[in-house]
Amino acid sequence: QTLQMLERECSGLKQQLDSGWSSWQPLWSKRLNVWKERMKLLKEAQQGSHQLAQAVGEGWESLRDERQQRQRALEELRELRANLNELEEELLSLDDKVLGDFE
Repeated sequence: QTLQMLERECSGLKQQLDSGWSSWQPLWSKRLNVWKERMKLLKEAQQGSHQLAQAVGEGWESLRDERQQRQRALEELRELRANLNELEEELLSLDDKVLGDFE
């Protein structure tokens, strides 16, 4: 008789637990899904942020390379101008009369 009372009490508690769980489970499941979605979005945002940082870094590196190339080109132009100025001075220093003597 005591065993039957305990079984009924246990069965009643199980029904209460099942009833409570059936009302709480959908809410918690929904909350869990919301948090999973938030975590997914956060991960995507972090990946996007990393990709952006990498792209910006590569962009700055390209700009630095371009600046170095421009500086090298300007230096070569300066050398070319200097060479042209030397040639001009040589041509100006030639005496046409001396050249005529060789003819």
